[in-house]
Amino acid sequence: MAVVPVRAGDKLLLASDGLHGYVPEEDIVRVLKEASSPSEAVTKLINLALRYGGHDNVSVVIVSVGEETTG
Repeated sequence: MAVVPVRAGDKLLLASDGLHGYVPEEDIVRVLKEASSPSEAVTKLINLALRYGGHDNVSVVIVSVGEETTG
């Protein structure tokens, strides 16, 4: 188990080896920075993985960290 501090605005990417094993890290970072929403980023990353040859188990989840609320 790892504990990683996060701040509002951070994005966490959870992905299968169908993405990680095929799409270069710089392309993943670019998509995460340029996409207008997590949903758009997921779609673009899956399409990239398929174009790069990922044929099996391309799974992508993006978590956007928001502001802490109380109440």
